[in-house]
Amino acid sequence: MTKEFLHSHFHLKDLGPVKYFLGMEFLTSKNGIYITQCKYALEIIDDARLLDATPNHTPMERGLKLSDKSNLLKDPGHFRRLVGRLIYLTVSRLDITYVVHVLSTPKASYRSSPSGCPIPKGCAWLRPVLLLKH
Repeated sequence: MTKEFLHSHFHLKDLGPVKYFLGMEFLTSKNGIYITQCKYALEIIDDARLLDATPNHTPMERGLKLSDKSNLLKDPGHFRRLVGRLIYLTVSRLDITYVVHVLSTPKASYRSSPSGCPIPKGCAWLRPVLLLKH
């Protein structure tokens, strides 16, 4: 009924059921529609150069404090882009919402760990996202 109504008012081309749109995969079954962002998460992991990293169930070390004495990021733009992509990923991954919030603070966006990882306090916080690839 909705398709007919839209066709009567607009010139449309029906491409069939949606499978992938704006970084989200849509799966349908008799129980309903499921939304996943597995492909999008893998793109983020690849962009962070962590495809070979080990997943971790703990998103962040306990009591994490970002220090003003840590090194400045070499490429803050890359970090901001990564955090922006992670914010979009929280649509389907509520377990990383707090970590992404902490990483999106102004202090985090300009600091890195002593190890030289372009991500504050190393890359361990991104490991829960790695669980999607297994």
